[in-house]
Amino acid sequence: MSSSPPLNKTQAQERVDQILAFRAEQQLLAEQGLLPPELQAGKVRDYHDALLQQFQHSLNIDLNT
Repeated sequence: MSSSPPLNKTQAQERVDQILAFRAEQQLLAEQGLLPPELQAGKVRDYHDALLQQFQHSLNIDLNT
């Protein structure tokens, strides 16, 4: 994971919301057959999972929004 400046709790929650929206859109595109299989690779998901865990543990961010 890259070393970007630390986020405050509000910024981290906004980032979580972005990640969850991205995942929802990605799922919708995959269901509609519009997302090439190679873009469904786990690299992005793994990166996002690491970010989400970091935000949850360090800033007590709600991941269920």
